[in-house]
Order: sequence, then C-alpha cells, then structure tokens
Amino acid sequence: MTVLTGDLGSTPYLPSKVVDVPRDVIRAFQHSKKVGNYLLGKTLGEGSFAKVKEALHIPTGEKVAIKVIDKRKAKVDSYVRKNLRREAKLLQQIRHPNVVQLYEVMETENSYYLVT
Repeated sequence: MTVLTGDLGSTPYLPSKVVDVPRDVIRAFQHSKKVGNYLLGKTLGEGSFAKVKEALHIPTGEKVAIKVIDKRKAKVDSYVRKNLRREAKLLQQIRHPNVVQLYEVMETENSYYLVT
C-alpha cells in the first residue's frame, strides 16, 4: 500500500472529513488490542482456528469485522493451510452487495487478519 504525504507534514494525506474523526468516537470504542490502523473490540464469533472480532478503523471511524486466524492452529490443520490463500483471493475478487467485501489482509508473527 502506498501512502502519500501532503501538506499535513508527517500525517498521511487523507481527505479532511476522514482525518477529522472525533476523538471521543475512538475513545468510546472498547478495545483490547491495536493492529495496524484498527482497534480490535469484542468477539462476534469463534471457530476452530479463527475468531471474528468487531473493529474500528481509526482514520475513518468505520466499524468493520476482522477474522483473526491463529497461525499455529492453521499450520496444524491441512484444510486451513490449503484454503486460506484461496479464501482471501476469492473475497478480493468478488464485488456484490450481498457478499462481504475484503478490504485488507494483514499478518503478524502469530496471526493473519482479514478485514471485512
């Protein structure tokens, strides 16, 4: 991802309505962790190798769902290893109002994060 910088100095260039997210919105969002530009909140669902968490995108204030996949559990499960990349590729290609949109994929040492 390329980030452009403009007259805002070290702040990435974003439209003013995006940059002006009220701080109380961010402070009011109960979260346990920050990953990238997202604050991870409560767990919405849980499976054998992943959890889906509510999250807040800090620059825009938009609420999203993030699927957090544990790398250790994914390595043990051959189905997950085989289909994880496929799931991300398919979700990125699909554009339909009734299908969840994949915005971003992030990776840390212990987890994969699919932002939807």
